[in-house]
Amino acid sequence: MSTEQITVGVDDSTGARAAVEWVAHRARSGPMEVELVHAIEWYETEAYWASTRARFEEIGQLITAEDPDAVVTLTLRAGSPKQVLLDASERSDLLVIGAHRSRIIRSALAGSLPESIATLAAVPVVVVPDDAVIRDGTVVLGVAAGEPDAAVVFAAAEAARNGVALSLVSAWQLPVPMGARPVTLAEDPGLFREGAELDLTDATAIVRAQAPTIVVHAAVAERSAAQALAEAATEAALVVVGRKHRTTIGGAVFGSTARDLFHRTRTPVCVVPPTWRRSHR
Repeated sequence: MSTEQITVGVDDSTGARAAVEWVAHRARSGPMEVELVHAIEWYETEAYWASTRARFEEIGQLITAEDPDAVVTLTLRAGSPKQVLLDASERSDLLVIGAHRSRIIRSALAGSLPESIATLAAVPVVVVPDDAVIRDGTVVLGVAAGEPDAAVVFAAAEAARNGVALSLVSAWQLPVPMGARPVTLAEDPGLFREGAELDLTDATAIVRAQAPTIVVHAAVAERSAAQALAEAATEAALVVVGRKHRTTIGGAVFGSTARDLFHRTRTPVCVVPPTWRRSHR
């Protein structure tokens, strides 16, 4: 197994500690090199830099306690947290950040850092809530029409890495009527369900090609995608969703299953960009 390169955003929040704890748990399943990254205001004193380094080097010991062979380094860099983390993640396979679930629901336009990073990063981003349940368990994948295959490939690789089952969930709902507009034949519930089932069939075929030995469960749910995934994630280790939009503005204007899901579940959520390829890992 190749050595995984992971970037973790750290600060003094409970969410950041949860992110480190999630990586420490992950260290049990394979070799890794972890870069803890913290952004500092350019005007801080040398004494502040020194005390900050000592504080975060200590939290890195959570990872080496689980895997003494894990290589953990700390990078302190002046700049905005978002840009510092995005820059650091360019040399990684995975970016892990913590979040406060009651705050992450804010629009990206209002400055929600976890959502903003997950919407812009070129690598998969795992968002770990500060009240996360970190455990072994299945991987849950949200399947949606028109999404790139990247999220399916990533989820299959995650399930295979950990030797667990993969649950595919495809959700559908009729559009909400606008005013007095009647429901048309094109909005027949049977057609929506059939479309969701076809999406599952396509995703299952990709999973079989990528990881033929893993157990796959597939389910169609008549509810919002975030609600269906949150329900499926009750005992899961990770929820994976694809990202359609390449910009924060796109995600904010057109809505985001991931944004709603962050608020609904204590299970860590991984957002996979549309351009991600397994060869990157």
